Amino acid sequence: MKKKNTYIFLILIIFLTSCNDWLDINNDPNNPDAISPELALPAAELSLVSQVNSFYNIAGGIMSQYWAQSNSSIQYIEFDSYNISASTLDLSFQEMYSGALNDFEYIKKEALKNEDQRYYIIATALQCYGFQLLADLYDKIPFNQALQGQQYLQPAYNNGNEVYDSLIVRLDNVHKLTTNIINDPASLSKYETALESDYIFKGDLYKWERFINTLRLKIYIRQCLVNNTKSNSGIISMINASALFLDEDASIKIFNSEPNRLNPLYAIDQFALNIKNNLLASHTFISWLKLHNDPRITKLYIAGKSGQIGVPQGTYNTSTTVQNPENFSRARILATDHAFLISKAEANFLLAEAALRYGFSDPKIYYENGVKAAFERFGFNANNYLTGVYAYPDSGNFEDKLKAIITQKWASNAGINGIESYIEHVRTGYPERTELLTTDTQYKPGTFVKPKTSVLSDIAGKHQYPKRFVYPKSERTRNSNTPIEVSNTTPVWWNINK
Repeated sequence: MKKKNTYIFLILIIFLTSCNDWLDINNDPNNPDAISPELALPAAELSLVSQVNSFYNIAGGIMSQYWAQSNSSIQYIEFDSYNISASTLDLSFQEMYSGALNDFEYIKKEALKNEDQRYYIIATALQCYGFQLLADLYDKIPFNQALQGQQYLQPAYNNGNEVYDSLIVRLDNVHKLTTNIINDPASLSKYETALESDYIFKGDLYKWERFINTLRLKIYIRQCLVNNTKSNSGIISMINASALFLDEDASIKIFNSEPNRLNPLYAIDQFALNIKNNLLASHTFISWLKLHNDPRITKLYIAGKSGQIGVPQGTYNTSTTVQNPENFSRARILATDHAFLISKAEANFLLAEAALRYGFSDPKIYYENGVKAAFERFGFNANNYLTGVYAYPDSGNFEDKLKAIITQKWASNAGINGIESYIEHVRTGYPERTELLTTDTQYKPGTFVKPKTSVLSDIAGKHQYPKRFVYPKSERTRNSNTPIEVSNTTPVWWNINK
């Protein structure tokens, strides 16, 4: 494990230092005495997206059963066996704090000094995105005392609900700031020139307003099962204020085939490892696509010698003579792929669930828009599917409709945001789980199975699913305030779907 982590660390360093080559600067944004927000922002955005798109995407993608670890290698067996240890994602946690979140904090401070509200808005919005992700994965995280340099070398941890409350306040404030600028022609004129250092929206405040609203919506929806009054009030207030939400992907689209400009997932899995069949198709998801004759299968997987077929989850220890990896479909990952934070499809599925729960509109409208957006990402038209196998269950009950929404969100995030699908499965229980093997004739495609190599014991005849990540080894070593470890089957604060 130590050798493997060292190797992954080198990959991470290569990728992140390549950001400087790309920007044609030699400054380290983590030691930002001599750099401007203009130079720090691209590195900060790439740092955040590199983690969401690569290591966390792989972890979530395997646990969301899009992918399974090939038996020809051992890179991701922790995820395929639910055995995520304190060292598995240690470096990703470190990079989130010392890289992305720290850089955004620096940008915020410099923007305030320079009275450049646009940089402040972007950095605040993306920092809130990063903090929410960490709170969803770990529950308690360093927050109030985090990113304060020498003042707090061992920052205290805040409870997940405290983090959420603070994020809402920050996003509300920055949303008000954004709308004030947009509604004031004199203020807006200062920011009409495209911001090339912003790889996501080029500094377009109208688009950042939509991102902020969508992130607020996501935070409210995530906690709706334990704080329904707050979620209802927050969402309805946004709707009554005619809030606008993402109508395009929040992603970085600048990657190409040059070694230092590769899509982060491609860089660590395909380029650095030089193993093309490391991530095989999971039978769970690919069987669901085949059942519905879904054309996205050709964009998500490269067929093996035996066609478009997947392997059962957690079978990486099967002999290659029994399960030849070349016979199975493998993940289609390209150097030029976009790297996503929130897709247009996800934004619509969030609105669909909000409309379903709080009745401000017909959830079917947003559901169908989400499916259409998910298909359009690959150049396909979803109309025939929306009147067929993916039709919204108008006559169904609440759970039928919620299941349809979350299942289609699961499908839309395949390959691009596996960690979001993992969190949503923890929250909702969809797609559903089964105790059957994928080889059982009664197995229903798309139902999550127990990985053959799962380290989690069954309870009352049902297999367990990890509900959180364990704190990184480096954090426990350096920060005496790190909470006492609990089992990865212990729910985080917003999770009552036990």
